Amino acid sequence: MRRARSETFMLAHGHDATTEEQARMDRLAGDALDDPLQMVETLELNGDVCGYYWLRGLDTPAPFLVDLHILHAYRRNGLGAVCLSRALDRAGAAGAALIELSVARRNVAALALYRSHGSRVVSEAGDAFLLTIPVAG
Repeated sequence: MRRARSETFMLAHGHDATTEEQARMDRLAGDALDDPLQMVETLELNGDVCGYYWLRGLDTPAPFLVDLHILHAYRRNGLGAVCLSRALDRAGAAGAALIELSVARRNVAALALYRSHGSRVVSEAGDAFLLTIPVAG
């Protein structure tokens, strides 16, 4: 069985993940590793994991961004934008025109990030929006 592609890219300064954050990242990455149509890519600073994104459905015109997470110690430094740009690049390389994702209405920071990349609300369900973001931004 082919394994999902998991790559790492390096930046500059680092902090350690909390045990809870590291366990969450390990669990999510493990879920995707046996599926070649998914990708988990971690973001590292000086060897410390500081975030990741997880795309599923890389064989579709609109892969789904299952999760994009930046550890609390690294937030508000532009790393979410770096991760989102990487996810959009990977989706585009797989032939997608856009990505889909769900985000809670109360997640103001995430909504601002997605808007800055050209997101569009496709539907609303409960306390969440379903968004699309064009790959070409």
